[in-house]
Amino acid sequence: MALVRAQRWLTRRTNRLFNVGLVIATAAAVLLVGWLGTAAAITATRLEASDRDGSAQVDRLVQARVAALQARADESLTLVARGAGGDFEKDYTTVMQRLAGPDGRGGLLKDAADNATDETTRAALRTATAQAGDWLTAHRKVRDLDGDGRYTEAVTAVVGTGPGTTTSIFTELDRTLADAIAHNGDRFQAQARSAGRGLSGVDLGTAVLAALIVLGGAVGLQRRIAEYR
Repeated sequence: MALVRAQRWLTRRTNRLFNVGLVIATAAAVLLVGWLGTAAAITATRLEASDRDGSAQVDRLVQARVAALQARADESLTLVARGAGGDFEKDYTTVMQRLAGPDGRGGLLKDAADNATDETTRAALRTATAQAGDWLTAHRKVRDLDGDGRYTEAVTAVVGTGPGTTTSIFTELDRTLADAIAHNGDRFQAQARSAGRGLSGVDLGTAVLAALIVLGGAVGLQRRIAEYR
């Protein structure tokens, strides 16, 4: 704005339309403002994307994984208590509903799936939802065994290594969530690096354009002053 006013003042005083020095200074100022504005907009967009696609999604997935770990602990402690684990079983039910909803298709897993922005994460959450459903089914069998007095079989169904045990199901679920967390963490870092690249060269460019503004303004004014000495 100051450069424009200076040029208008010189035009009125000298009847010359253009002052090369001030024109260069004004062009440099416009370019600097445009560059900084564009860089800021690009950086803000990429940071928003990094939060949406990475940080926020990682938080949802971490909450789901923590819920799964809590449910696993409750399931084990219910058997350890041998008939006195009602509170642990109740907490297991509460936590699993938080993880997967009352029907095994909601909760934190559905929330994460609804907010997923890439197919890799959506596929992982479909797998996790199916695994949570398998876990609920296997857990009901464990409770039936324990309720029928078949405690040893119930323990085996929980801590055994076979494909139908809750140990194997939980391990696969935990691995699925861990991989999804790592994937979205990588996406966050990639977006953050991209945001940083949006500002690359700004420091040098600002210095160069600022120098042009000062130099152009000084030369333009000096020439006019010299003409009237």
